[in-house]
Amino acid sequence: MAAHEAPELEVEEPPPKPPDKSKLEKDKNLLTEQIKNLEDQLRCCKTSGAAAGRLQQLETARRELCELHRQTDERLQALAPRITETRHAIFKLRDKLKYRTAQQVDDAVLRLEKQVQTQNFKLREEEKVVREINDLKKSKRTLREYDAKKKELDALTQNQRGLRYERDRLYGEIDKNKREEERIHREAQSTAASIKMLDEELDGLRRQRQALDALYQERLDAWQAWQRQAGGS
Repeated sequence: MAAHEAPELEVEEPPPKPPDKSKLEKDKNLLTEQIKNLEDQLRCCKTSGAAAGRLQQLETARRELCELHRQTDERLQALAPRITETRHAIFKLRDKLKYRTAQQVDDAVLRLEKQVQTQNFKLREEEKVVREINDLKKSKRTLREYDAKKKELDALTQNQRGLRYERDRLYGEIDKNKREEERIHREAQSTAASIKMLDEELDGLRRQRQALDALYQERLDAWQAWQRQAGGS
């Protein structure tokens, strides 16, 4: 004789729990605070990341510095042959001079004139001394040209030193400018990466906050549906 099968008992599902409004608000407030902090960070990044204007200023300044450097270098190049030419002129004039100062010339003339007056030269010897005296007197003109060329060379070399200093200073400014541009570029890239990361984090937190609202509404709808069903049975 077959045993009777026991009837299956229906297990009632437990009633849904009402959604916890206070927990929802607590979780949302926590997310909202995190979102606010990230938004503040994002605002700071965007404020400090305004590098375009500064870069434009630096690029404009660098172009001006490069132009000044080019002009200074051209002036230096034009000055070099003038210095060489003046040096050659000085060498030629110096080769013509027996004495390098007017005082030395005057002393030599005075000495020779005294010899003519005090010594009994033969006619040919006296003529030779007189010619030497005349040559010495004429050499004063060459001496003046020599002194003028030396002053000219001093001015040219001083100008050259000043231009070299200015060229080097401009080069240093250009290099400093370039390094500042590179630093700002690096900071801009870092800021852009930070902004992207913050945007992604913010999107995630905002989706979490929306999901909390959606979950709460889903549980609220289920709770209200169960209440209606329980009230109608």
